[in-house]
Amino acid sequence: MKNKRLKGSAGAAFLIAAAASAVLLAGCGGKAAPRTESTAGTETAAAEQSAAGTEAAAESSPEAGGTGAGPASASEEASGGAGEETPAGTEAAQDGNAGGETAGGHGGAEAARPLGMEMGGWSAYHYDPDIRPGEYDEASYVSVAELFPDPETAERYPQLEKALDAMNEKNRSVYLPALSELAESCRGLDMPGTESYTILLRRADDEAVSFQVMESGYAGGVHGYELYGAKNLDPATGKEILLTDVIKDVEGLKEVLSDQLEEKYNGGPDGYSLLFDDYRTTIGQMEADSFIFTVEQDGVAFWFSPYDVGPYAAGRLDTKVRRADHPELFTGKYMKPSESYTQQFEWMYPFEFTRADGTPATVSVLVSSDEYGNYSELSVELNGTGRFSEEDYFYSVEPLFVHSAEKGDFLYIKTSSDNDYTFVKVFDLNGPAPVKKGELSGMSEGKRDAGGPEDDLGGASGTGTEDKGGVHDRIYDYGWRSILITDPDRFVLVKRIDDLSTYSGTQPFRIGEDGVPEALDGRYTSDGRFTLTALQDFSARESDPETFREGRQIKVPAGTRLTIRYSGCDEEPSRVWLEDGDGRLIVVTITTEDWEKKIDGIRIIDLFDGMMFAG
Repeated sequence: MKNKRLKGSAGAAFLIAAAASAVLLAGCGGKAAPRTESTAGTETAAAEQSAAGTEAAAESSPEAGGTGAGPASASEEASGGAGEETPAGTEAAQDGNAGGETAGGHGGAEAARPLGMEMGGWSAYHYDPDIRPGEYDEASYVSVAELFPDPETAERYPQLEKALDAMNEKNRSVYLPALSELAESCRGLDMPGTESYTILLRRADDEAVSFQVMESGYAGGVHGYELYGAKNLDPATGKEILLTDVIKDVEGLKEVLSDQLEEKYNGGPDGYSLLFDDYRTTIGQMEADSFIFTVEQDGVAFWFSPYDVGPYAAGRLDTKVRRADHPELFTGKYMKPSESYTQQFEWMYPFEFTRADGTPATVSVLVSSDEYGNYSELSVELNGTGRFSEEDYFYSVEPLFVHSAEKGDFLYIKTSSDNDYTFVKVFDLNGPAPVKKGELSGMSEGKRDAGGPEDDLGGASGTGTEDKGGVHDRIYDYGWRSILITDPDRFVLVKRIDDLSTYSGTQPFRIGEDGVPEALDGRYTSDGRFTLTALQDFSARESDPETFREGRQIKVPAGTRLTIRYSGCDEEPSRVWLEDGDGRLIVVTITTEDWEKKIDGIRIIDLFDGMMFAG
């Protein structure tokens, strides 16, 4: 069965949003793909049904991932002019590696080094009682992810920081004013207009920082929309990496892409194709700066949004051109791999990777839902055959591919359930089938305070600004950043701890021999939120703040205020380090007897005031 491009109203809603968001493609690596004659009827239908609010939104969209028209090329604006301050000699070094194994001006025979990266973001809500009269019913909302270098990376690569800051600021300046237009596009539908801008980090090392962008939401019509973009940055210069920096034969690339898409998506047992009949023509007419791609460890991945080369129902289509399969296409630049690395990916699509022996492999993360729409089963499938499944109950799933030069390939899956309780499940991908190696309870990637109040995003505040009609916005910065796992040999995890209160503690880890993260310090550093007061005298030991070696036993008098600093909650019995008002560090040992926690035989509820535990 062959696919035809949708005609008339069936495809109009998405194409309205697609037209309004064409600049996402431009801002993340190129122009929108050329349209063939077979799209004319669809575009006409979309234009006839276009709402005024949607047209307004199109005029106010970011070139770096927004929802409207913009410049055909966003490399300069997205980089914020960062390339103008390139360190002396960087460009010359990069040019000198045009055909070599080392690229990007970093030189040397050693492998690329992972870079520390962080993810933050913000959300905004627009209230308009004329569109949605409920007091708590927003007329529209947006959520936007933001990517940052960690402090060490920012110091080493200031132009990378400048480029990412420019992208983040541009998105803020566009999405906030677009809130009212987004709400207007859904007038009379009794449902809000929505916009979500997410980022998946595909590569972060001193060769390239490459990430996939997905923009999805609802702006009226019969269904929502989903658009993909990508950005590839040279860390040393902050400049965008162009396709022609990596690929020297674009015409040959088009042939390879068409063939790989044909093999992957054209036909199955029933002969049904996920591709439009003219997809080869579409790809053949694309300019080099029209492709959406990410520079990866083993090649270049290409991303196609719904309606690019296939129908909306097909979802996102993708294929990876591996350098090992087609070395003749590559310039050799930006292809120096890391020995160990990680990659984020969407759980609903198969993820392609290259094994240590050079063979390609695919892993898929699948979920099943119960009658209430909650996820109730998690499955991992390797190469379409080997499969692991288990019953589980969770609300969200975030997979991370982890490659270690010494230990092989693994999959970390973070799930969250009631009260935002998280788990990290570890799977070994080195055999014919995935094998579950362990599960970390109450753990996720590390967090860092980004500074500033949660409800302050500059300009508007969390309390909102109302006009005479009661129209107002509420805007929230997340106030923290996730410390992404980019280096399997050293990363930070945060754990929910329940010893003398419920709080978060962080600790550095590395990948273990079986793939399960192993702790490096043996203790978690507390977030420092809880200061307790001793209700009676008790015994404790002094602890050296540098070595944590225990010293003499002392008596802590009643009334002493003690801040929780460290926890050894993974031990049995567990220990907790507390700091008094004079900066002295003491350590206590917690035992559990008949479900009650005790210190030196005293119940902790009789020993401390100020403890707080989550349900």
